[in-house]
Amino acid sequence: MASTRWMGFAAVLGLAAGCGGEVPDLGWDCVVPGDLGEGELRATVDGADWRTGTAAWLMAGSSLQVNTEAEDGWRLTVVGQSTEEGQAVEDAMTTRIVPFTIPLETGEEGGWATLYPDDGDSFATESGGGGQFVVVDLEADLLTACFWFPATDGEASVEVTGALAAVPSDL
Repeated sequence: MASTRWMGFAAVLGLAAGCGGEVPDLGWDCVVPGDLGEGELRATVDGADWRTGTAAWLMAGSSLQVNTEAEDGWRLTVVGQSTEEGQAVEDAMTTRIVPFTIPLETGEEGGWATLYPDDGDSFATESGGGGQFVVVDLEADLLTACFWFPATDGEASVEVTGALAAVPSDL
């Protein structure tokens, strides 16, 4: 019986220390490849591969902001304000209890994503459009996450799915 209690305590301690927990069933595959390098993003935009080595995160006030530089045709910005449970992202980042999910469908609650092509109009998530950004782990200063979202430029739409291992921003 003591070993069962110890294992439960160790699991709680691991979550509090920022070790990634089990990702809930989201209706899409939230997978962070084990060989994802620091600063790397691997995604598909409408099924076409997109990779960059410039993923970085920062806290902008009480919001989490994840950015990439333009590379391989695209640039991404994700902003998270609150989790699906209504917790402020700032609090979720401070407690480091992961995973937590940020809905990407509104500018008032949850968060949003904007995908910028090298040429043309940007694609942004829309209210009620769905999409999620899941912070899977926050170990030391490395933020690992997976994401899925539809986005539109007002005329055309794209679907983006991927994972990243963002380093702290030097901004």
